[in-house]
Amino acid sequence: MMLCEECNLPADTDARIEWLTVDGWAESLYIRLTHPECCYYDKRRELIEELGANDHWLPLEDIEPLLDIAFEMPWTDRDIAIRSFLRYINNRKLQFSEVLNENN
Repeated sequence: MMLCEECNLPADTDARIEWLTVDGWAESLYIRLTHPECCYYDKRRELIEELGANDHWLPLEDIEPLLDIAFEMPWTDRDIAIRSFLRYINNRKLQFSEVLNENN
């Protein structure tokens, strides 16, 4: 089961992967899975203000066709960013296949 990294409750179908950018650089260490209401802007606004950051997100449910949006950005560590996004995608697929197996 995937958990929101802000509130630690199970992530729903409306979960998103979000990250921060600072000075035009996407911060690979600030990628996380959250509920929409647990986003950096709503729950960690002081961090955004302290870093002078912007919050970005993509919906976990339909992220694959949208990944180009994220990867067009310059990342502080592109390898970490790619691994993070792929981990969330793989976990989502694993969770979905487990649900299918339970229903069969």
